[in-house]
This record gives sequence, structure tokens and C-alpha cells, in this order.
Amino acid sequence: YLLTTTEMHRYDPSNDRWCTLAPPIAKLQQPDLFRAYINSNTAAVIGSEIFCMRDSYRDMLVYDTELDRWRELPAWGQPETRSNNHQFMEASTFVLEGQLHVLFGYQNL
Repeated sequence: YLLTTTEMHRYDPSNDRWCTLAPPIAKLQQPDLFRAYINSNTAAVIGSEIFCMRDSYRDMLVYDTELDRWRELPAWGQPETRSNNHQFMEASTFVLEGQLHVLFGYQNL
């Protein structure tokens, strides 16, 4: 898959060509928001869906490769620390046993 702010393409190896897919939703057509969502640490694939988490870790967009469409999942809030001695630093998504997980990293202050 090749995604830009205005286009999305998929390579079809059986025909040795690129296919044009549904364009990104309006949110991804804004360069700043595009960069906020398209990050290798916050994208994961489950089955036919590609999950892209925004760098604020509050929102997630999902692209369905079979239906060729985007949808937005409800926001779920900012992670919080349980101690004043830690600062939230980053998050990564990964898939384990068919479920999407988010791993949050904290730094000691």
C-alpha cells in the first residue's frame, strides 16, 4: 500500500501493476494530520484492516482493504500515569492473537 494525503494505491503482483483505491478521508488530506496518523510505530494490520493511530494516541483510523473504505474509531482519551514520577513518552501498536494492543512507554522523572 502507498498512501499520500490525496491518494491511496495498492500493488497487485499478479498483474504487476498499481491499483488506485479510495482516497484518504478528509482528515488525512491535511498534511499536518496526515503526518500525525501515518507513523510506522502506530500502524498495525489485523486481517483485512489497517489501523492507524494518531500521534496524540487519542484517535484511530481504520482502512478496510476489502471494502476499500476508511472509518474513524471513537476517541478513547489520553493515557495517564499513576505516579507523578513518570512522564508519558510514546506508544506503539502490535497485534497478538488477532487482537490490537497498544504499548505505552513512560520515562522516570
